[in-house]
Formats: sequence, C-alpha cells, structure tokens
Amino acid sequence: MSDTENLLEKARQMVKKAGTWDIVIRLLGGVAVVSLCEDIYQRFPMLRRTPHDIDFMGYSRQSRGISKFFTTDTGFTADQRFNALFGNQRLKFYDSSDENNPMVIDVFLDKFRQSHDLPLLHRLQLNEFTISPTDLLFTKLQIWEINEKDILDILSLLVKFEPSGESNAGFIEIARIEELVGSDWGLWKTSMLNLDRTEKFIGGSGKFSSLDSLTAPRIASIRNAIQNCRKTVSWKMRSLIGEKIQWYETPEEV
Repeated sequence: MSDTENLLEKARQMVKKAGTWDIVIRLLGGVAVVSLCEDIYQRFPMLRRTPHDIDFMGYSRQSRGISKFFTTDTGFTADQRFNALFGNQRLKFYDSSDENNPMVIDVFLDKFRQSHDLPLLHRLQLNEFTISPTDLLFTKLQIWEINEKDILDILSLLVKFEPSGESNAGFIEIARIEELVGSDWGLWKTSMLNLDRTEKFIGGSGKFSSLDSLTAPRIASIRNAIQNCRKTVSWKMRSLIGEKIQWYETPEEV
C-alpha cells in the first residue's frame, strides 16, 4: 500500500469505529477527496495529490463522546488547551507515534469554518465515509487564499461528479449550492472568484488542458446556479456594501 492508501484506510476505519460508539464523524479535506475520487486517478494522474492529515466533521452534541473516542480507541492525544477554548466548534488531536511526522486530527463540529461558514448540521449521514460531494466542493470553493492543492481537489470533484437538479449525494446538488450561496453574499462572492481561478488554472497549463471539455460545462452549470439563485434579504443587504468591507476570514482570524 502507498502512504495515501494507508492514510485513507486508517481514516475509514476511524469512521467505522466511531460508528460502533454511536458517534457520527465524516471525512473532510484531501483524504475525503481521495476517498470519493480514487477511481479517476488512473485516467487523470495529474489530479492526484498526497494528503498528510485527516480532518473530520462531527456534531457538537457529541463532542464529549468524540473526545473520548479519539483519546481511548485510537490512542490520540487531545490538544487540551485548544479543545478547552474552542471545543464547542472544533476539536484537535495528535498522533505522536511518529516523532518525525506527527499526525494532526481536526474535527469540525456542526459547521465548517474557515474563510466562510458552511453549515453541515443534519448533512453528515448522506455518505458512508465523507461529507457529500457538494459540501466537500464548497469547503474548497470557500477558501479565499486558495492554492494549487485546493484547485486539484476542486477539479477532481468536478471530473467525478456531475451537477444535477436531483437531491442525490452521487451528484453535485444544484439545490444545495443555491441554499448555501443564496443566504451568504460573502460565500457567493468567493465561490464565483474561485470558479474563475479554477478555469484560469486549467487554461494556464497544457498539463490540464485535456480536462477543459469535461469540466467547462460543469463549471458553467455551477456558476449559473450561483449567479441566478434566489437571494435572501440579508444577502441583498450585504451586497449593497460589496467589497468595501472584507467579506472573508483568513486562517489567522479563524
């Protein structure tokens, strides 16, 4: 097994073991993308990347159980200071068995919070191991300081999953996109910018040009959903301010 395969197997086993504790956790981040998209990498090897840590989503109502699970069943060490300060929204654990490469486990609770807030309450059990493809895509599209690995993850999800009007975790769900961005102007704005950045990334390198015919119509479909979604009153009020006030958070602020 490769390092990525080992990491993925370890992550999936954690999800399964947590289930025996009646604890609901689902994968986020690069490991989640690999879990959903591993079958496309043989055809599109340029999209493959190597994740190093494991991130999860969980429910805040189970935060005590999550802490007990990770410190008892998996042998991880809790970051006690971090968990005491932020344990109602995020938990952190470490695996120090490899002193040269300690593993970090982040568990976000109820919502994914980085550049923007993504509410995920009641959506964790749509997939067996990961959050849904749509929600996972938006954990990437919401990143203000997006980098190449994030764009590779976006492209992997766009190659694997087709946008659809169906409410089905096997697709990128248009209704879920409209729900997320229609009430949050900041997320709307950043998502639109990151679709543009993704297109420029594809066009800026011959290495990825073969993806254009597949991803271009899917990006167009998602952009159309974002652009034309029904907006709430709070969205419209925030849009009047526009870029005069910063609409995203940076990692140092989170």
